[in-house]
Amino acid sequence: MKRNTLYFLLYIIMFSVLGIQSSKSENKILVDPLLPSHNEGIKSKASSGPEEVAVCLILEEVYDINISKGDFNIVAETTLKWHEHEHIIESDKPIIFTGSDIDKKLSKIWHPTFTIYNAESPRQTQNRSLNHFPDGHFELYEKFNATIAMNTDIRTYLFGTLDLNIEFSAFIYTSEEMVLKPILFEIGHEHGNHDKYEVIKGNWTIESHHSKSTSVSGLNFGGKPFSHNEFHFEIKHDFVDVLQKIFIPIFSLMIISIIINVFGPFARDDEEINDYADMRIGGQLTLLLTVFALKFSLGEDIPTTHYLNLIDLIFITSMLLITFNLLTSIIILYWFNTGKYEQDKV
Repeated sequence: MKRNTLYFLLYIIMFSVLGIQSSKSENKILVDPLLPSHNEGIKSKASSGPEEVAVCLILEEVYDINISKGDFNIVAETTLKWHEHEHIIESDKPIIFTGSDIDKKLSKIWHPTFTIYNAESPRQTQNRSLNHFPDGHFELYEKFNATIAMNTDIRTYLFGTLDLNIEFSAFIYTSEEMVLKPILFEIGHEHGNHDKYEVIKGNWTIESHHSKSTSVSGLNFGGKPFSHNEFHFEIKHDFVDVLQKIFIPIFSLMIISIIINVFGPFARDDEEINDYADMRIGGQLTLLLTVFALKFSLGEDIPTTHYLNLIDLIFITSMLLITFNLLTSIIILYWFNTGKYEQDKV
């Protein structure tokens, strides 16, 4: 009897321990191991409505605009601004965090995160800082480099404008928890040492710029929408560069081809056949190959599209003209040889 009572007490103790462990495991919060360590302490704000985060973006440099590959590089500065009313400090001046102190501070508070939606690779941060103001206002500053993909749909190239855009998208908090609101978008520092015309490197000029706020859906969080910002700036190619790189060379080749075809020597006897062939046929062949070489040398300046744009039509027209002049010269030489052969036969 005592032995049975002992077994019964052991069973009660064992089931009690298992029940406590299972209740603890149910209340345990699972943390995604792929998230960075400074996000482990982030809490959700969905219960109090979406947090509005002000976004400021300044483009310092836009360079290596490659319309053949369809990308460009930027150096930019961004600032995210939001309020944390639970973190009011008793100080007359803001507290500035730099280096590893930024991650330590962010791990203790809710903070916004974003990714560059149309970047070809992760952005490279040059420097950043975090300002904590006495009223609970935070400002997270970052200067970075990034390679951005672009749409090269420009049918009127070499004329017209090209719309480039940089897209910021939230990736941890959905639109129910955080909304990115663009409040400032500038091309170059307004009060700096350079204006917007010096920001674009190469033979391009900025025409206009604007920003807008939208939302995108992804596989993350079951396809829920995320806040999304688009920063657009339209650029156009400088006409002087187009003139000296494309128009002058291509039209010069076309004019030379016409001159050779109209004013070139004609073969009247056997001694002039070689001069005729060298000038008319050899010259037209050289011009045709030069057009092909010119097109390949301008590879980075010609957009890759699935349709014929203006620059393609210019090159095709020049190739057809020179080919026509080449065929004309070959036919005339054939007629001369045929007529000469028939004359000797008679």
